[in-house]
This record gives sequence, C-alpha cells and structure tokens, in this order.
Amino acid sequence: MNIGKAVAAVAGGFLIQTTGLYLIHRVWLKQDYLDTSFLWRDQAAMNQRMWATLLGTLLYLICLLILYSRGVEHKPWVLQGIRFGLLITVINIVYTSLASWTTLPIPHNMILGWIGGEGALCILLSRFIAALLQPKPLSST
Repeated sequence: MNIGKAVAAVAGGFLIQTTGLYLIHRVWLKQDYLDTSFLWRDQAAMNQRMWATLLGTLLYLICLLILYSRGVEHKPWVLQGIRFGLLITVINIVYTSLASWTTLPIPHNMILGWIGGEGALCILLSRFIAALLQPKPLSST
C-alpha cells in the first residue's frame, strides 16, 4: 500500500466519518437522543471523553484500510467499495445496533436510524477508500 495514499485515506476518511457521525447523531437523530436522555451521559461528560471517540475513529479507519487493501481485487473499485461498505455495515453497525437494542431501552426507530444512517456512511467511506486504493491495472504483456 502506498503510504501517501494511506495517509490521504486516513485523513479524508476521518473527515468523512466524523462529519457523518455528527450529522447522523447530533442532527438527524437529535430528537431520539433527547427522548432517551436518561440513558446517556450529559454533554459535558461526553465532551471530556471525546478523545476516546476520536482515537477509536482513527483506529477504525486504519483497520478498514488494512482490511480493504488485503481483499482488493482487480475489479471495478466502485462495486468493491459498495461490497466492502455493506460487509462493514453488517459486521459493525447492524451487530452493535441490535446488541444495543437488546440490552438498552432504546426505541426501535432509533436503532433503524443508526443502521440506516451509519450503514450509508460505511458505504460512502468504503467507496472513498476504494477510490484512493485502486490497484494498479494488470499489465497485458
């Protein structure tokens, strides 16, 4: 993997992921969070721990790059990005959302919002990674 492309993928991916999460959780699902505010830390406590979310996001992106680069094929990058995004959605988003719904008194529409919003974000992020990490064309010698 080209180090320059990897750094660009992590930096761009970080921007995509953090912006997407903000829009999903702080804008789109804001009312759901207000309705279940008894479950969550207050804003000041969350802000004190924001470093953990940012660190987790960085590690998530690095692992996504490693996984994608190991499984990339000489096929159209757009479809590979979508396939990878769908797999990450099921492995990460669907799994954790359903586990959260099982253990926390969260309304089902909030879980569907998590799965739909973050699933779309996974596909967007994966397409971005696929675009940057396209393999070199096979030479026809």
